[in-house]
Amino acid sequence: MIEENESDMGFPTAIEGYENKWVALAEIEGKESVVGSGDDATEAVKQAKERGFLETVLFKVPSFHVSYAPWSPSY
Repeated sequence: MIEENESDMGFPTAIEGYENKWVALAEIEGKESVVGSGDDATEAVKQAKERGFLETVLFKVPSFHVSYAPWSPSY
């Protein structure tokens, strides 16, 4: 059985409102936090820089209403 604690659910909760958006992430007090967002990566980085975060990780939040499965071609 996999046990979840509150800190494990922080990231999914943090990106809830950013479906189909680009987000800029930075670590704040030991937790990954969204510090910028936009329709494209440039907007997300610009917003993060305006807030004083110069080093961020970019992430495209996928749609929550579809399933994703890896695909490997068979040769």
